[in-house]
Amino acid sequence: SKNGQKLCKAAADLHARYSGYIVENVKTSAKTGEPIVRHLAYQYPGCGYEKISDEFMLGDKILVAPVTEKGVTKRKVVLPEGKWLYLGETEYAGGVTAEVDAPIGVLPYFVAAK
Repeated sequence: SKNGQKLCKAAADLHARYSGYIVENVKTSAKTGEPIVRHLAYQYPGCGYEKISDEFMLGDKILVAPVTEKGVTKRKVVLPEGKWLYLGETEYAGGVTAEVDAPIGVLPYFVAAK
Protein backbone atom coordinates (compact mmCIF):
# COMPACT_ATOMS: atom_id res chain seq x y z
CA SER A 1 0.00 0.00 0.00
CA LYS A 2 1.02 3.60 -0.51
CA ASN A 3 0.88 4.30 3.23
CA GLY A 4 3.02 1.25 3.96
CA GLN A 5 5.63 2.44 1.46
CA LYS A 6 5.61 5.89 3.08
CA LEU A 7 6.17 4.38 6.54
CA CYS A 8 9.04 2.19 5.28
CA LYS A 9 10.70 5.19 3.62
CA ALA A 10 10.38 7.23 6.83
CA ALA A 11 12.04 4.40 8.81
CA ALA A 12 14.85 4.10 6.25
CA ASP A 13 15.40 7.88 6.30
CA LEU A 14 15.58 7.86 10.11
CA HIS A 15 18.16 5.05 10.03
CA ALA A 16 20.23 6.91 7.42
CA ARG A 17 20.08 10.13 9.47
CA TYR A 18 21.71 8.43 12.46
CA SER A 19 23.82 5.76 10.75
CA GLY A 20 27.09 7.54 11.57
CA TYR A 21 26.10 7.76 15.24
CA ILE A 22 25.14 4.07 15.28
CA VAL A 23 28.44 3.01 13.67
CA GLU A 24 30.36 5.16 16.17
CA ASN A 25 28.53 3.40 19.02
CA VAL A 26 29.22 -0.05 17.54
CA LYS A 27 32.96 0.74 17.46
CA THR A 28 32.93 2.05 21.03
CA SER A 29 30.96 -0.97 22.23
CA ALA A 30 33.46 -3.33 20.58
CA LYS A 31 36.28 -1.65 22.54
CA THR A 32 34.60 -1.11 25.91
CA GLY A 33 31.90 -3.79 26.04
CA GLU A 34 29.36 -1.09 26.90
CA PRO A 35 25.92 -1.79 25.43
CA ILE A 36 24.57 0.31 22.58
CA VAL A 37 20.93 -0.08 23.64
CA ARG A 38 20.73 0.90 27.30
CA HIS A 39 18.14 1.02 30.04
CA LEU A 40 17.57 4.58 31.31
CA ALA A 41 18.81 3.51 34.75
CA TYR A 42 22.11 2.35 33.19
CA GLN A 43 22.72 5.73 31.58
CA TYR A 44 21.31 7.75 34.50
CA PRO A 45 21.99 5.74 37.68
CA GLY A 46 20.38 6.85 40.91
CA CYS A 47 17.64 8.87 39.18
CA GLY A 48 14.77 6.45 39.90
CA TYR A 49 14.35 5.18 36.34
CA GLU A 50 14.58 1.47 37.21
CA LYS A 51 10.87 0.80 36.58
CA ILE A 52 10.69 2.53 33.18
CA SER A 53 10.31 -0.26 30.64
CA ASP A 54 8.96 1.57 27.59
CA GLU A 55 11.89 3.92 26.92
CA PHE A 56 15.54 3.20 26.21
CA MET A 57 18.76 4.94 25.29
CA LEU A 58 20.57 4.36 22.01
CA GLY A 59 24.12 5.17 23.03
CA ASP A 60 24.40 8.10 25.40
CA LYS A 61 22.60 10.76 23.33
CA ILE A 62 19.37 9.35 21.90
CA LEU A 63 16.35 8.49 24.04
CA VAL A 64 13.77 6.34 22.24
CA ALA A 65 10.18 6.13 23.46
CA PRO A 66 8.19 3.89 21.09
CA VAL A 67 4.41 3.70 21.17
CA THR A 68 3.54 0.22 22.38
CA GLU A 69 -0.27 0.37 22.36
CA LYS A 70 -2.44 0.12 19.26
CA GLY A 71 -4.28 3.30 18.32
CA VAL A 72 -2.32 5.58 20.66
CA THR A 73 -1.18 8.87 19.05
CA LYS A 74 0.33 10.65 22.08
CA ARG A 75 2.62 9.40 24.79
CA LYS A 76 4.25 10.53 28.00
CA VAL A 77 8.03 10.42 28.09
CA VAL A 78 10.24 10.77 31.16
CA LEU A 79 13.13 13.06 30.21
CA PRO A 80 16.33 13.06 32.27
CA GLU A 81 17.89 16.39 33.27
CA GLY A 82 19.27 18.54 30.46
CA LYS A 83 17.88 19.75 27.16
CA TRP A 84 16.34 17.33 24.69
CA LEU A 85 15.36 17.74 21.04
CA TYR A 86 12.19 15.86 20.11
CA LEU A 87 12.68 14.22 16.70
CA GLY A 88 16.04 16.02 16.71
CA GLU A 89 14.30 19.41 16.39
CA THR A 90 11.82 20.67 19.02
CA GLU A 91 13.46 21.53 22.35
CA TYR A 92 12.17 20.20 25.66
CA ALA A 93 13.61 20.82 29.12
CA GLY A 94 14.61 17.64 30.95
CA GLY A 95 13.79 16.61 34.50
CA VAL A 96 10.10 16.33 33.59
CA THR A 97 7.56 14.00 32.05
CA ALA A 98 6.57 15.44 28.67
CA GLU A 99 3.60 14.46 26.54
CA VAL A 100 4.39 14.35 22.83
CA ASP A 101 2.46 13.66 19.65
CA ALA A 102 3.20 10.21 18.31
CA PRO A 103 1.10 9.66 15.20
CA ILE A 104 1.39 6.36 13.36
CA GLY A 105 4.63 6.27 11.42
CA VAL A 106 6.52 8.46 13.90
CA LEU A 107 9.00 6.85 16.30
CA PRO A 108 9.19 9.23 19.27
CA TYR A 109 12.81 9.96 20.08
CA PHE A 110 14.84 12.72 21.69
CA VAL A 111 18.44 13.76 21.09
CA ALA A 112 20.41 15.16 24.02
CA ALA A 113 21.26 18.79 23.22
CA LYS A 114 24.74 19.94 24.22
